[in-house]
Amino acid sequence: MRPGNSLTWILRAVGVLAALAPLALSAGCGSDTDDRPAQFSFIYPAIIEPSCATASCHSNYTREAGVNFGLSSGEAYFQLVARHFVIPSDANDSELIYLLKADGAPRMPPDFALPEVDIDLISTWIANGAMNN
Repeated sequence: MRPGNSLTWILRAVGVLAALAPLALSAGCGSDTDDRPAQFSFIYPAIIEPSCATASCHSNYTREAGVNFGLSSGEAYFQLVARHFVIPSDANDSELIYLLKADGAPRMPPDFALPEVDIDLISTWIANGAMNN
């Protein structure tokens, strides 16, 4: 393993575990409904920050494609909405959903697919107006 690769591997593994933790916790509850709030104040720290604002993707260090989700939830929100990755009230035409589902676009995050329940929660947030709430 080349120097530096172990840190990248560890950071990716931590990101994957953080992204899967809410799923593991909710899996034991026996509920078929997702009771998590479709609000950016939940989605950013629970999904975007651990899955997208990682050392290898959209962080303060790498800023892949000029997008940085690592500064704050406000900056992440601005990057998503002002740069038209998210079209409020229109999840079907929001590029973010195409990227998350790899529907005619490279999958984001590239290292692992987000759980469908997370993508559905993000879609619901967008369909509800993509408020910075």
